[in-house]
Amino acid sequence: MKISKFLIIISSCIFLTACKTNKFCFDINEQKIVSDAYLSKIIVRDLTTEDIIVIKKKPGNYRSKEFYFHSFDTINYSYSKDYLRNIKIKNMVLRPNSSYEIINASIGDASDYTIKISTDSSSVIIKSDCFIE
Repeated sequence: MKISKFLIIISSCIFLTACKTNKFCFDINEQKIVSDAYLSKIIVRDLTTEDIIVIKKKPGNYRSKEFYFHSFDTINYSYSKDYLRNIKIKNMVLRPNSSYEIINASIGDASDYTIKISTDSSSVIIKSDCFIE
């Protein structure tokens, strides 16, 4: 009886610590992603061209729950234009008057979390379906 209670308690603890989330929102004023957990893999997909940019945190570098879209941080992140071939890009520019999907795939055992954003004529993000003002 004591062993089964012990196993139930241990199993519950493991289950609760494994329940992490990739949820995030977008701060319109700061032009940044704000996440519940550390960001290590972000995918930006252009909804018109279907082009993608994969942004990955470099191993051993600064951990953050925020990612700024107006700066191109090559010290802490690597940027590539596809999943498989890992073709590096030198700059990440959002197109004007466009819509994008941003996917947070940082925590592998949690479901990816996706939001949509839109840019204005100056490529500034002006709209998001999950935002902080």
